[in-house]
Amino acid sequence: LKTTASSLSLSEKSNIEFCSGVVTEIVGCAGAGKTQCCLTLAVMTCLPKKMNGLDGGTVYFDSESAFSPSRLVEIARARYRD
Repeated sequence: LKTTASSLSLSEKSNIEFCSGVVTEIVGCAGAGKTQCCLTLAVMTCLPKKMNGLDGGTVYFDSESAFSPSRLVEIARARYRD
């Protein structure tokens, strides 16, 4: 999976490549878009290949116990209306 940070609302000036099969830590100040980025990546990873996904699975580590399944669904529906 290769994507740019700007497409994930982290920063217009960043170009970050995420690689499958590795653990990636995302840090930053509040409001930087870390949760949005992680939830979007989770959606993209689980999508079938015919929708340009990886047809895989995601392990989501949430150290603050703030994971929101409804937010995940909201992101999925907004990005992939079909």
